[in-house]
Amino acid sequence: MKKFKDITSEQIKKWKETKGKLKQVSIPIDGELDKYAQFIICKPTRNLLSALADAGERKDVDKVQELLITNCVLGGDMDYIDEESKQCDVSVYLALLEEVGKFMETAKVKSKFI
Repeated sequence: MKKFKDITSEQIKKWKETKGKLKQVSIPIDGELDKYAQFIICKPTRNLLSALADAGERKDVDKVQELLITNCVLGGDMDYIDEESKQCDVSVYLALLEEVGKFMETAKVKSKFI
C-alpha cells in the first residue's frame, strides 16, 4: 500500500492473520505537529532474523535496513521512505527503522538461581 489512507480494515485483518501483532506508527513530517507520515509495521520473522544476522556479519548496513523496511513495513505513506520520491525524508526513514527496532526487543525474562 503506497498511501496510509488506502489501507482498509480488511487489509489490516488479513495482515494480523499472517503477521501477528501490528503497530500503527505516526511520524511527524518536518517537525510539524499536525502532519504525519503513517505506517503499519510488524515483527520480523525468524527467517528474517537469520538474513539480518548474515548481512550484519558482512557489515552491510544498507542491506540490513532494506531487509527491515521491505519485510516489516507492510504499508503506509511510502513516498516518505522511497529514495526515488520527491517526498523522501531521511528523518522519517530513520524514525521508522527505530520503531521497527523497538518491535524486535526481547521479552522480559524472569529468572532465579536454584
